[in-house]
Amino acid sequence: MFGPISLFQSGGAIHEFSDSQFGHVFAFGESRSLAIANMVLGLKEIQIRGEIRTNVDYTVDLLNATEYRENKIHTGWLDSRIAMRVRAERPPWYLSVVGGALYEASSRSSSVITDYVGYLSKGQIPPKHISLVNLTVTLNIEGSKYTIETVRGGPRSYKLRMNGSEIETEIHSLRDGGLLMQLDGNSHVIYAETEAAGTRLLINGRTCLLQKEHDPSKLLADTPCKLLRFLVADGSHVDADTPYAEVEVMKMCMPLLLPASGVIHFVMPEGQAMKANDLIARLDLDDPSSVRRAEPFHGSFPKLGPPTAISGKVHQKFAASVNSAHMILAGYEHNINEVVQDLLNCLDNPELPFLQWQELMSVLATRLPKDLRNELDGKYKEYELNPDFCKSKDFPARLLRGVIEANLAYCSEKDRVTNERLVEPLMSLVKSYEGGRESHARVVVKSLFEEYLSVEELFNDNLQSDVIERLRLQHAKDLEKVVYIVFSHQGVRSKNKLILRLMEALVYPNPSAYRDQLIRFSALNHTSYSELALKASQLLEHTKLSELRTSIARSLSELEMFTEEGERLSTPRRKMAINERMEDLVCAPLAAEDALVALFDHSDPTLQRRVVETYIRRLYQPYLVSGSIRMQWHRAGLIALWEFSEEHLKQRSGQDVPLQQVENPIEKSWGVMVVIKSLQFVATAIDVALKETSQYGIGVRSVSNSNHVHSNQSNMLHIALVGINNQMSTLQDSGDEDQTQERVNKLFKILKDNTITSHLNGASVKVVSCIIQRDEGRPPMRHSFQWSVDKLYYEEDPMLRHVEPPLSTFLELEKVNLEGYNEVKYTPSRDRQWHIYTLIKNKKDQRLNDQRMFLRTIVRQPSATNSFLTGNIDNEVGHTQASSSFTSNSILRSLMGALEEIELHAHSETVRSGHSHMYLCLLREQQLHELIPFSRMTGKIDKDEGTVCTLLKHMVLNLYEHVGVRMHRLSVCQWEVKLWLVCDGQASGAWRVVVTNVTGHTCTIDIYREVEDPTTHQLLYHSATTSAGPLHGVALNEPYKPLDAIDLKRYAA
Repeated sequence: MFGPISLFQSGGAIHEFSDSQFGHVFAFGESRSLAIANMVLGLKEIQIRGEIRTNVDYTVDLLNATEYRENKIHTGWLDSRIAMRVRAERPPWYLSVVGGALYEASSRSSSVITDYVGYLSKGQIPPKHISLVNLTVTLNIEGSKYTIETVRGGPRSYKLRMNGSEIETEIHSLRDGGLLMQLDGNSHVIYAETEAAGTRLLINGRTCLLQKEHDPSKLLADTPCKLLRFLVADGSHVDADTPYAEVEVMKMCMPLLLPASGVIHFVMPEGQAMKANDLIARLDLDDPSSVRRAEPFHGSFPKLGPPTAISGKVHQKFAASVNSAHMILAGYEHNINEVVQDLLNCLDNPELPFLQWQELMSVLATRLPKDLRNELDGKYKEYELNPDFCKSKDFPARLLRGVIEANLAYCSEKDRVTNERLVEPLMSLVKSYEGGRESHARVVVKSLFEEYLSVEELFNDNLQSDVIERLRLQHAKDLEKVVYIVFSHQGVRSKNKLILRLMEALVYPNPSAYRDQLIRFSALNHTSYSELALKASQLLEHTKLSELRTSIARSLSELEMFTEEGERLSTPRRKMAINERMEDLVCAPLAAEDALVALFDHSDPTLQRRVVETYIRRLYQPYLVSGSIRMQWHRAGLIALWEFSEEHLKQRSGQDVPLQQVENPIEKSWGVMVVIKSLQFVATAIDVALKETSQYGIGVRSVSNSNHVHSNQSNMLHIALVGINNQMSTLQDSGDEDQTQERVNKLFKILKDNTITSHLNGASVKVVSCIIQRDEGRPPMRHSFQWSVDKLYYEEDPMLRHVEPPLSTFLELEKVNLEGYNEVKYTPSRDRQWHIYTLIKNKKDQRLNDQRMFLRTIVRQPSATNSFLTGNIDNEVGHTQASSSFTSNSILRSLMGALEEIELHAHSETVRSGHSHMYLCLLREQQLHELIPFSRMTGKIDKDEGTVCTLLKHMVLNLYEHVGVRMHRLSVCQWEVKLWLVCDGQASGAWRVVVTNVTGHTCTIDIYREVEDPTTHQLLYHSATTSAGPLHGVALNEPYKPLDAIDLKRYAA
């Protein structure tokens, strides 16, 4: 076959006035059928693309006709084909739809990028949003209207959705301007040409037309031509199919016909050269309703497979999931849950490193030096034959790295650089696996984190226009890079979701390995990153928990019981030093409880006993009877017993006040803790503990005043479940809060056993606290079960979840039970010092404000010499001012921590601040001089109530100067401080300071004393000033009141 083609210009162009027959094609065959077959094959291989469409596809169909092959052709046959409207073969409808959608989407994306670069090149501010991922394409094909949603999963990857169906496809740009489409495992070449009637697609040699919306009122030129003359008068009425003008196309004169009846108005003058799609005339239609419109297509895509074959091998799945993660970080869209789950499954597969190594070796084997290749293959096969390999399935990373490094060390200087570059992929792989699969997972996750931070740190706390201008100057030679950086930033929501999922799945078990990047995440302070910064801050606190645990273990062990000269301390001095450090832990404002619980299963018995004793002293600091802690080892575990009393708290409540208080001496109660590794030892441990209480003479005692406000004065049992080899290991290591109820049910079933219940109830145990130790870096879980007199069994109190019962009394959690709020969500602060309760209003009673936040804390006041503080106490709140006091600095430090938590939760979906309330309880007794500002320490101060009121008011005003504006901005409308004052005179006792600032302009300070009503024996608020406050006479344990109508309107405003 051969074909001479006449071209006028280089590049394949033909002059517009050339003859229409610009080429001829000839085919040879030994017979007519063979010649026709050769001609058809040749025509299919020829691609002629231009402004004037050729009839090659129709000719192919004509040559394949039976009449032509049998030589039964004549002019009547051709006329019959025209009458029957025989058309060339079209591509399948779904190929036309998919190809048209991809062409439109890629064209729009290219146009957007070109326009954006144009703005940058001119120094102008481009539009804020770039639409490159989600596009809606509407196609009109042969009378049907297709509406397709296109979603980009990468530069060349698309998902097309239509009427509930979805398919995946990929496209690649060809050098000649075409597109290579991969669909259902097959490849299709697409070329497009814009015409007056629409866009004509050539798909695998077959054409289809993406029609424009048909508008017969506009008469347009179909091809480049010259308007010779009009055949009708301007403004005249013309019927349909009537010639109205003549044009010249490639030396041929052709008439133009009207598509419908109407009045014609000329636009183009005679003799004018026209381009395709130029407007020739307008037509006022006689019947506009007769115009045929495309009908919407209601079908769906057929079931098609992926664009390319998917291998079931884990290393290829891993590469695909990592690539999808990178695409999400680049701003494209993928199913994040599927991507993360696939990534986790691949990382956890022991076959992954071996398949990755084999893939790299298959590519590099022929290029590696022969000696190195043979040695690597030999060591690798030798390791596979090792019996230990079948057991461990560990990848020999260190062995292979040693072989590569030894070979590089012995090669010449000339070859070393080349070989190093050659083996770089192998070295990267073995280095990532030197610490096992966990090490490789860290490398992968860190690379994803770094990709996220490299973009988002640019936009953190900066105007997008300023960032774009800086990037424009930085990448002046490659402005498209600026486009893709901005495009990546636009997908910050999806990127945040991916990073959060990776943090929860891979960072949470060992956050210390990601400490540097977590610090960078926590420093992102824009509202877009609030949830991510909060999670990073929480993980950083977990790293601090690990560091604190290590510090506690070192401090309480025998390792530091030596002098600087290396001599061991004497026994009395050692005991004193240990006791001092334990006391420092008791008073430290740190998450010491969680760190101590993590050491409950330490292998050193001495350290374990000290840790448990410190934990008990910290929990029962206000109650504990000095020197009452006793410990005993049992086969079930460690058992600790102690005595505690609240009598001194009663005395500190302030009896010398105007209202007469009734003396009710309270007997001592006892507490017991059993540290066990399995719940099957609970019954045995409880029996042993109850026997020990009788042996030590601290048996069951009753409380004389059962109506007293402190209900935790009865005997208590603490069950500490440690280790991972127990029945709850599947629950305790997951970190999933959704499994809380399952965990509670398991504990409840054990405590409901008749034998255990009867023994505990007979011993007057009113509260059972369960502490569940979890793996490294995770705080323990806590559940409290209280004896129900009505139900006659122990049931869990959800409000006491995550809080130990001895400390819950000081948090006054019963006041948080507001009427109309049926759901309570608990969130600990990052440092575990604040307990945050978010109350959600009943769905049936949704008004303007549907959430309220209550923050509760116990303020521990360490001394300046506390060994567990990183620096001076005042460093956390700034330089100590003369107007501050020791007590005010302690309160200010706690308040600033709470405000930071509220700021972090400001944009959280689960924790929202609205009309927030803070409550601070100072655990240690305050001396009068600690309330006095440092500037007035030298003067003599009276010890009456009026002086204390003045000092407290001055302290609050000083605090308000520091944090008042910030509190109002964060919707903190009220905060309350409780403290005990010890001095000579009537000022000694419990004091409460309530500060209200709803409007942000007025700060109302109310000061109260705690007194006991002689009739009801309830503790009440009693105003310490001449003017009674709004809480005067209100019971201390009365729940807070819901917001009134004015507060709701103020909050809405």
